[in-house]
Amino acid sequence: MKTDNKIKMFVVAATVLATAACTDTWDEHYGNEGRPVSDKSLLQVMEEQRDLGDFLKVLRATHVFNNNKPTNVTYADLLASDQTFTVWAPKDGQFNVDSLLEECLTVSGDSMCGQHFVQNHIAHFITNSTDMKSVLMLNNKYLDASPGFFQGVTYESGRANEAAKNGILHVLSGELPYLYNVYEALTTLSEYSGIGSFFKGYEKLELDENSSIQSGIVDGNIVYSDSVMVTTNILFSRFDRINEEDSSFIMLVPETRVWDKAYDEAQSYFNYGSVNQADSLPLIPQHFDLTLFIST
Repeated sequence: MKTDNKIKMFVVAATVLATAACTDTWDEHYGNEGRPVSDKSLLQVMEEQRDLGDFLKVLRATHVFNNNKPTNVTYADLLASDQTFTVWAPKDGQFNVDSLLEECLTVSGDSMCGQHFVQNHIAHFITNSTDMKSVLMLNNKYLDASPGFFQGVTYESGRANEAAKNGILHVLSGELPYLYNVYEALTTLSEYSGIGSFFKGYEKLELDENSSIQSGIVDGNIVYSDSVMVTTNILFSRFDRINEEDSSFIMLVPETRVWDKAYDEAQSYFNYGSVNQADSLPLIPQHFDLTLFIST
């Protein structure tokens, strides 16, 4: 994950899985080397479509991130590369393009647009419109492919399985839903902003020493030529892996109104006075109005 290290990572993954088998129904789209028969990239194929202009605008405005920082590489650039992708492109008028473009004007918004929208419509390798499987998207979400549908959204009639030299394009009748995990829901959705802010307050950006590359020692300290930073949260040790995609959880969550009331009451029980290391009595709330959030 360096200036184009995310792209390099994609290349390595593509090399490892290049021998993945494809269904017989795809013989017409493949040459002897198992790649789509076309001399055009996915970006060029999309540019030729009559109603994918909004999606292309977002692809050109959204950047690939390296180590929590935007690079000069956009997702449009990525889809013009030699890596193999499947793209599920929602046609114009099916999503709020102006909102997404405005989001991309800030670094945090650019990252959010990439995670929640762009990466949610792109996967590595080939998935055709007749497959029945779970597909790992670029944002690490698993979406369900079934004949004629992708995560419940229909393919546009006659506009699936469009071959490109670096993958295939499907045109969808609508935008794919973003599937929040529990932690994302708590820290993103406004209805859980109370408890979400509490959880997010314990986030830290820390050096991942195992993934970082050392370049020597200066004044007794290790110097890294490539420092990989990861986001951690001490609360995960108490609430299990609620930020991961490979586990299922059911969590009872207080709405913001209820959380704020209980939290304000709890604060009154933590009176440390003026004595150093004074003891305190924590509040155990007796009642909560609860909403149910299920993550898979």
